[in-house]
Amino acid sequence: MTDLPRMLDDIIVGLASGQPDLELVRSREQSGWRDAVSGMRPDVVILGDPDEQDLAVCRQLLYEAPELRFLALGGGEEGAFLYALLPARVPLGDLSPDGLLRALRTPIVAAV
Repeated sequence: MTDLPRMLDDIIVGLASGQPDLELVRSREQSGWRDAVSGMRPDVVILGDPDEQDLAVCRQLLYEAPELRFLALGGGEEGAFLYALLPARVPLGDLSPDGLLRALRTPIVAAV
């Protein structure tokens, strides 16, 4: 997780703490999150309101590690998005706690 507002960070930590199959790792350095992700090889990276540079890094990391997924929690009207190498951008809208857990666990299936 990187660069999340405190309240959203607390919500995600609270949700994940009760889930034995989820482990959260934080990268507080906005500029160093790419290196942290490359070194850890997580399943999902959670980003708070990513900018175009962050999204470019996401695309590059997806090609390096196709199994990786990014959950982008934006502050705008669009809500949250899950990025995965298809490439795909799946609109999630406003997330409930159950919706967030589903987004973290559910693989994206390509449309035929």
